[in-house]
Amino acid sequence: MARIVALARRQPDGGSALAAASLLTATLVGVGLAARIPIGVAVLLGALYLPLVFTNFPLAVSLWIPLVFLEGLPALNLAGKAAGLLLAAGWLGTMLRGSASRTVLARHRRLFEALALLVVWLTLSLAWAPNTGQAATAAWQWWAVTLVFLIVATSVTSAETLILSIGAYVAGAVLAVGLGTATGTLTSENGRLASSIGDPNFLAAALVSAIPLAFALSAVRSGHGWRLLCYGVAGVLAAGVVASQSRGGIAAALAMWAAAVVVLPRRRQVIAGGAVAVAAATVAFSLNPAAWDRITSRDSRGTGRVDLWTVAWNVFEDHTLAGVGVNSFGRVAGDYVRSVGPLEDVQLVVKTPDRAVHNTYLQFLAENGVPALALFLIVAAGCLATALRAARVFAALQRPDLVALAHALFVATIGLVASYVFLSGAVDRRLWILFGLSLATLGIAQRAAAERASAPLVTPPPWPGRDEPTWSRARP
Repeated sequence: MARIVALARRQPDGGSALAAASLLTATLVGVGLAARIPIGVAVLLGALYLPLVFTNFPLAVSLWIPLVFLEGLPALNLAGKAAGLLLAAGWLGTMLRGSASRTVLARHRRLFEALALLVVWLTLSLAWAPNTGQAATAAWQWWAVTLVFLIVATSVTSAETLILSIGAYVAGAVLAVGLGTATGTLTSENGRLASSIGDPNFLAAALVSAIPLAFALSAVRSGHGWRLLCYGVAGVLAAGVVASQSRGGIAAALAMWAAAVVVLPRRRQVIAGGAVAVAAATVAFSLNPAAWDRITSRDSRGTGRVDLWTVAWNVFEDHTLAGVGVNSFGRVAGDYVRSVGPLEDVQLVVKTPDRAVHNTYLQFLAENGVPALALFLIVAAGCLATALRAARVFAALQRPDLVALAHALFVATIGLVASYVFLSGAVDRRLWILFGLSLATLGIAQRAAAERASAPLVTPPPWPGRDEPTWSRARP
């Protein structure tokens, strides 16, 4: 530290400022480590991350994405929140300086209006929620994921940053599997893999959404080695889904694959990718027979979910329009256990005031009524349609690599929204990252098409023996 002070005295003003900043950072890191190691690590990572936010914002966004898969680790959870605050500050600066962000907002004005109405409606429900403090926590989460959506949608503006962001999403999923496999403490009490996400079912949903993205990355580079690497990553993710022993994750994977077969044009590649995932899952099942026993066991009550869904539907019938308030199902569920008929697991319904419905769509209905569910479905459908539109534009531009990425974003989003039949995951940041990447992908496609349309006509060198040249437009 004495050397830093001495260096500051010998440097000009710029060097003095740098030395002073370094001294302050070292002090903050030291204080944080003395208080709690996770706080010190978070401060250190934030100090390293800050310059990148203001020099290369798209790269900063890409480096933040893997942290949403590591939120179960205290130090990285704090680092992710600190990085998110820095990204929010940097994004506000870009909004004030440039027009690119405003262009995205104008292009998808109706979609953003639907999202704004949804968030405002959820926030207004604090007025009739039985516990305002508990409801305010969820309302704040909605404002946070909306900001995540805006940041990703407006900051990923080139094919390179799109590939980097999707690669970062896949890397985060792989890290979650690797940490959970290597560290025995990252499993739930019954041996299911929960990893750094902290919940086996949410882990399975996240891994399912990353599998098609891993397959699509094989198209961005040539070579058998790169293709085998991407296929191997997809296999690791499929094995992670098996290790989580999540029946909902398996069901979401099947629904995702079926949607891909029906919607996407290259069915042969889709079937081949599904075969790779099934082969990896088969190997994982053979190494972990307990996972096979749990997934194939008959459970007509869905581990208590049917009781929760029954109560939630009755809550919705009594509060069809406005619901009972955001994040308030657990507060009122106990009042319904006598009126809905016999329940197999009453304690599951009433034991915690913040009990989730374990079905995103029923939770919308019970807590915020028909308007909330309708607005959420409008936003989700709009983002899915945007990914398919981007794929069509890229196909016209003869960019099969970007077509594959756009289709993969569509399929990955289908996987997440399918998994939410068994989870309450509307504020899952991974969902809103995929939504944002879908909008960003269409923006990249439309800019490339505009550049192609405005490119000057060029004449290629004449071939020997050819009398008339062939006119074409230069590729951007």
